[in-house]
Amino acid sequence: MILKFDKYNVNVRVNRKIGNDKNFLLIHGFAVDHREMIRVSKGLPGNTYLVDLLDHGKSTVNSENTKLDYKLFVESINAVIKKLKLTNVTIIGHSLGSLLSLVVATENKAIKKVVLMSMPHIDIAQDKELINRLVSEDKKIISELVNNDFFFEPSLLTTKVVTWLIQRKNHKNRAKYLEVFENLSKSINQTIFDKHLNKLKVPTLLITGENDPLSTIKDMQYIADKIKIKHKLVIIPHARHSICLQKFKEVIQIINDDQIKK
Repeated sequence: MILKFDKYNVNVRVNRKIGNDKNFLLIHGFAVDHREMIRVSKGLPGNTYLVDLLDHGKSTVNSENTKLDYKLFVESINAVIKKLKLTNVTIIGHSLGSLLSLVVATENKAIKKVVLMSMPHIDIAQDKELINRLVSEDKKIISELVNNDFFFEPSLLTTKVVTWLIQRKNHKNRAKYLEVFENLSKSINQTIFDKHLNKLKVPTLLITGENDPLSTIKDMQYIADKIKIKHKLVIIPHARHSICLQKFKEVIQIINDDQIKK
């Protein structure tokens, strides 16, 4: 469904289960869309809401002059929660989605638990090589997945960045994503997110891959050490950055088995 607001329209894929009051809000990473989270969502014991971030998937902004900084992303996620009147929410984010989920969790009282997957501890504004690292990482992952016939759902192959990587040619949206990335880079840094880590007041589950070059074990341990509330860090063996695709069964089990309390 498309939720319409003054400044933007947000696409949300909804799957409700009758009589279930548990709500899971899933936030994908940079330059993909909600389909990154489909497999994880299918294993969760409650209602699921998969969001397309602004200017990703079918979500749009209403003015070409709108600059997408992290505050606008967060605002749009909070707007979705309010519009859908969600309560008792577990917010689950991957990569960029985990950074945004962190901020939402410190601002929105509807959030009762947060799951941060593959969350980069990185001063994005000062890391000149991050885009190259992202592209290099994704090329390796996508190549491995395609060669192994990993994708059971053909629709997953049509996400913008995946299509560009597979075809090995310039994608029509690449320039737009680089512009979005530049705007994000100017608006956030690790100091901002350290502050939000200190402000967390809900149980927090951290998940990363053993071989993730963007969210290393050392990085995630740093993040865990900043959290004052009850939390847990889980490392998935032999996994890299795209754990929602590579290791979705393990991710589902970790989330469903977790019993962290305040």
